[in-house]
Amino acid sequence: RLKKSYKGLKPKVNLQEIDFSYEDFDAAVQKTSYSFQRNAIVKGTCIEYNNGGAIVDIGAKASAFLPEAEASLVQPDGAEINDLVDLNTELEFQIISEEDENGQLLVSIRRIQYRAAWEKVLDMQEKDAVLEAEVVAVNRGGAICLVEGLRAFLPGSHLAGQLPSEDLVGQKLKLKFLEVNQENSKWLI
Repeated sequence: RLKKSYKGLKPKVNLQEIDFSYEDFDAAVQKTSYSFQRNAIVKGTCIEYNNGGAIVDIGAKASAFLPEAEASLVQPDGAEINDLVDLNTELEFQIISEEDENGQLLVSIRRIQYRAAWEKVLDMQEKDAVLEAEVVAVNRGGAICLVEGLRAFLPGSHLAGQLPSEDLVGQKLKLKFLEVNQENSKWLI
């Protein structure tokens, strides 16, 4: 259609009037640093929900993909990708894969939140802070609590005379850390 409308016409652009040369363009590209390597943190925007995840524009040659499981550290039951991330909002993403055959990368928000949660937990432990945590599960040895989106174990012997029962699930308890070991992803409260 365009050929038919403009056949035989040449563009009316005078290249002499443009004050941006190929050398200027090359210099601008050289100044720009893009790191699309695994574990790099990049800014991007979710532009579309697609196949259990979101398509993310991170400025690479192909859009990246954010799987639903990588969209948030805390994912409420029944939450879908559109509940976890908004479209057209700039966020930080961690690249978690190499490019596939189409040049697409996998990215994660959950891994950035996980690292930030551990930093907060280590800071709280260092300050010997009292925290409030919700019990999310119980087992015969104690209770599992959620602190900053991370699961922590509360031994039954520290339940102040209570037995670990399903009645505890959903309760918020005031707690202090006994042990925090980030290398083993293990901590007691």
